[in-house]
Amino acid sequence: MRSFGLLLVCALAGWLSGCAALTEATTSEERTVRAVSNPSRVLTVLRLAEATNLTMSRHIAFPPGPYRLEAEDDEYEYFAAPAPLDYRRIDGDNVAQRRIPGGIALAKRFSLVPAAGYASLVPGRKLLTWKLGAEFLSAEGSYWKRSFR
Repeated sequence: MRSFGLLLVCALAGWLSGCAALTEATTSEERTVRAVSNPSRVLTVLRLAEATNLTMSRHIAFPPGPYRLEAEDDEYEYFAAPAPLDYRRIDGDNVAQRRIPGGIALAKRFSLVPAAGYASLVPGRKLLTWKLGAEFLSAEGSYWKRSFR
C-alpha cells in the first residue's frame, strides 16, 4: 500500500511538472509569413498590457494603441504594435531591457496557443516569443478589442 502511495505521488509530481512546462509563457518559434488577405483588420490594445513568466524572471509589455494586420501564415494573423514591445529579463538585481518591434499573433481557429507576442525579424519572418493563453482571450473588451470577428 505504501508503494502505491509513493507511485501516486511520483505520477502526480510528473504530471504537475509537465503542466508547468506546458504553461511556461516564453517561447522561441520562428515562423514564415506572407502578405495579408485583408489588411483592414485592427486589434486595439486599450491600456498597457503586461505579462510575466512563471518564474517572474521575464516580462513583456504590449503598448496601447491600434495593432494593424501586417502578415499571416496558416495558423496566425500578425498584428504589428504601434511601438516596440518591451522585453525584460530579471536576474537578481540585474534587469536587462530591450524594446523590439513586433506585435500580437492571433490564432485563426482553435489552438492550444490562441495568441502570442512576436518579434519582427526580417521581411517574411516572425519569431513567436510569448504564449498568450485563455486569459488573454478572456481580457477582450477590458484590455483589448478587435474590429472583426
